[in-house]
Amino acid sequence: MLGWCAGPAWAGGAGGAESKAATMPAAATGADVAQLTKADEARLLSYVKQNGRDPVGYVVEKLKTHDIVILGESHGSRDILEFLAELIPAAYRRAGVRCLATEFMRSRNNGRANKIVTAGVYDQAAVMALYRDFGWVWGYQEYMDVFKAVWQLNQSLPAGAEKFRILGLDIPQDPMDALPGSKNRGEAVKALRQRDNSMAETFLREIGKSGTKVLVHIGLHHAFARYRQPDIRNGELVGLVDPRFGCLLARAYGGKVFQIRLHQWDYAADRGGMGRPRQVLGGLLERVMAANGNRPVGFDVEGSPFEKLRDPKSYYFALQPAVVFADLNQGYVFHRPLSQMRRCRWAVGFIGESNYDKARKMATVRGWVKPGQYTTPKELDRRFKEIFEAR
Repeated sequence: MLGWCAGPAWAGGAGGAESKAATMPAAATGADVAQLTKADEARLLSYVKQNGRDPVGYVVEKLKTHDIVILGESHGSRDILEFLAELIPAAYRRAGVRCLATEFMRSRNNGRANKIVTAGVYDQAAVMALYRDFGWVWGYQEYMDVFKAVWQLNQSLPAGAEKFRILGLDIPQDPMDALPGSKNRGEAVKALRQRDNSMAETFLREIGKSGTKVLVHIGLHHAFARYRQPDIRNGELVGLVDPRFGCLLARAYGGKVFQIRLHQWDYAADRGGMGRPRQVLGGLLERVMAANGNRPVGFDVEGSPFEKLRDPKSYYFALQPAVVFADLNQGYVFHRPLSQMRRCRWAVGFIGESNYDKARKMATVRGWVKPGQYTTPKELDRRFKEIFEAR
């Protein structure tokens, strides 16, 4: 395995990619999944049966032996968010976790958020207001329900017990401001290029070397702790993308960090980078899970028969022949087959006067609305519900 997070110091560094000469691996080191036999698949199944745990129990065990566990999600998955809400009280009571660090809240709202989750009465409207201030239009009910899970945990604690808190990691800039013609485009583009650095800086500033146990909830590509994505142009590898958030935490905390992928699509290799969605390991992982009855399970990838597997048709492997599955994922959690994964529900009424303009701009850019359509917050909210729940 590679551990490709090494490189120039991250603090204050510029976005971009290292040169091909500095990063190109020499030769393939893993096993092509297309060449595996039925006996190989049986060995993988046997490993899962003998070593897999229920997902909550698996993550809790990792939190007992690591200060920081990073969960890499696929956005908008109801299964993932319901799992997180179930995990939080178990992580507090069984592993001593005291903080959820999340990509899905701006750091400037941390004070507001922690007043909400420690208040005597739960305030759904206040949580919705936090998400209206997120960079993207993010009206998913299940993300908001994570706040309720934290609030419920805190309500159940005895007097004097340390409360569970939420740490928002995200930057203040709106992604829509990076579009051509935007007044603050230059500032927004620069900030978005440095977003992983900024989120890591926030984490280090707030958590530091305190030893606080933290559960991190973030998108998969930000979660990579030992892997750097390829910079692909015209079908060629020209370098590696700068280290993402997980790499930066691994650099700061070393072996105290453990990264887990939550089951989601891979992507086919394409001349420009990521192509169409593709099954993980070319469908091998779901075949093994099906043979296991599609039971939810968490398991280690490193040190397992999954460790050195490769899918050369995947974006993550095609032009990086030394990358293996354990570089991408130290651990793995499977909930259900991708064809059965459920989308988050839209929080009705999320689009109001305060975020109508931003939502309409996003919808226009995406081609979801035309001039003269959905001219009120209520109408646009209904349109977003149709789009987001059908994705």
